Amino acid sequence: LAGCSGDDSEPTATGDDSGSGSGESTDGTSTPPPEAEIKKGGTLNWGAPQHLNGFDPHVVGAASDGRIKHLLMDTLTRPNWDKEIEPHMAKSWEVSEDQLSVTFQLREGVTFHDGSEMTSADVKASLERGTSEGFSASAWAGRFESFEAPDDYTCVVNLAEPWSGFLHWLSTRFGLILTEEQ
Repeated sequence: LAGCSGDDSEPTATGDDSGSGSGESTDGTSTPPPEAEIKKGGTLNWGAPQHLNGFDPHVVGAASDGRIKHLLMDTLTRPNWDKEIEPHMAKSWEVSEDQLSVTFQLREGVTFHDGSEMTSADVKASLERGTSEGFSASAWAGRFESFEAPDDYTCVVNLAEPWSGFLHWLSTRFGLILTEEQ
C-alpha cells in the first residue's frame, strides 16, 4: 500500500510495516522484510464509493461489490488489454464442434486463501450454486444443461444451446470461484 501513500521521496527499504517504504532498495531490486517482521491479520481500511454489501459473489450483485470481489477471487477466463478472452484459472479450453460443450483444463497448484488447492469440484460447485434458484446468476440457469468434473483438473460445461458470450460471462462476477465447501 506504500505506492498509494503519495510520498514523492526516493524509495528505500525500511523493513517496517509503517507504509512509508516501497519495498525497493535504491538499486531497484526488491528487498522483502525478514519473515519475523511480517504482520498477518488486522484490519484493512480503504475508501470506496459505497459500503461493501458482502463477499459472496453468488448473493450480492452490486457492480461496485464485483470490482472488490475480483481482487479477492478469480475466474476461469479474463479479458486481456485488447478485450479478448484468455485463460486465467483455466490453462486452456476446447469447444465441441456443436458448440454445446466446453471442456476446461485447469491450472494445477492454484490455491485458495485457506491453502486448499482449486480443483474441478470447486469450479463445478461454484457454477452450480451461482446458477441455482435464489442466487445472482439464476437468471442464466436456462443456458446450462449440466456441469461435470471428470477429474481434478478438467471441468466440462454443457450448454443448452450455443452461446457466443459464454467465455466472457465466465470472466464476470458470475464466474468467480469459491471452494466447494463455501
